[in-house]
Amino acid sequence: MQRFVQRSGSRLARKEGSRMMKQTLGLVVLTVVALFLLVQFGIPAIVNMAVFLGDLKASSTPIGQKDTVAPAPPILDQLPTATISAKLDITGYTEAGVLVSLHKGGVQLAETSADDTGSFTFSNLDLESGENTFFAVAKDTAGNECGQSNRVAVNFDTLPPKLDLTSPREGLELFGESKRMIEVSGDTDAGTEVMVNSYYAVVSSLGTFSNRIRLEEGDNTITVTARDGAGNTTTKTVSVKFSL
Repeated sequence: MQRFVQRSGSRLARKEGSRMMKQTLGLVVLTVVALFLLVQFGIPAIVNMAVFLGDLKASSTPIGQKDTVAPAPPILDQLPTATISAKLDITGYTEAGVLVSLHKGGVQLAETSADDTGSFTFSNLDLESGENTFFAVAKDTAGNECGQSNRVAVNFDTLPPKLDLTSPREGLELFGESKRMIEVSGDTDAGTEVMVNSYYAVVSSLGTFSNRIRLEEGDNTITVTARDGAGNTTTKTVSVKFSL
């Protein structure tokens, strides 16, 4: 045990001596460099070297290390399913300050920079008839580019929905209190909203619809309007006469 302690003490002494020698050698080298700079360039050169060494020590990023980390893919806000407008704005968010490019198919449409909060907007984009699908890509100042964002789609539709009325027929005359309630029915495109005299009608998955309304004595004008998801409308009217 005593021999182990002696050997350990000897190793520690040698290690401490080696450390002190390295410190002394380093101090000598720095002194020589400082004297050389003082003679050649004066005191400002020594100050600049001290600042450089301080910055180097404080920096957590090694000199020459390149940023190779791409930003996360942007997130595009959802779009309406369909629209009748030929222009559209697309918004989203990503890493603050990155360059965001918007694409449709294989074509880049526009570029913009995300603001300090990471938000960005592409305004007044032209739509083509039918479905338009978009995605975005972000690139940081080091040139790192991320993968594609989520895809968003909107259907540009300017065609009005079909609307056929099957009941009642134009010019129908009804008599008696038992005939005051009348059923209005017809056919339209599936997924279309139908209103009969400002009341919603029930529309089936096949596009058929019906609604019962109350007739007033005399001439009654029944107005039926079909409205699709894009906002296109078709309206038809039919006249019915009711007498007690």
